[in-house]
Amino acid sequence: MERPTTVKVGPFTYSIQYKENMTPYDHLAGMTDNHELEIWVKMSGAEMKMREVLVHEVSHAIMHVYGGDIAADETSLPVEQMVHAVGFGWLQVMCDNRFLVTYLQKED
Repeated sequence: MERPTTVKVGPFTYSIQYKENMTPYDHLAGMTDNHELEIWVKMSGAEMKMREVLVHEVSHAIMHVYGGDIAADETSLPVEQMVHAVGFGWLQVMCDNRFLVTYLQKED
């Protein structure tokens, strides 16, 4: 299955890049740049881990677009913990409820 290369969050379209090397961010599994509208996901051996990282990074974008001041300091631990939980939650919900994803994508 092909990996997505863009994701639309509100009125913005973020590009998604899968990288072997994320210098100078090699210590991270992913990164979201809300100014350049880019999401980076580090290539790993486990596809499910890359999916979790992608959902985590999309959660950062969601918080930036819809959260306003809540996401202003994205380096703080509480925000990171919240995004971590939301990322795992969304991944599990989408994997376990494909019909829900199809339903949400359906146009009236």
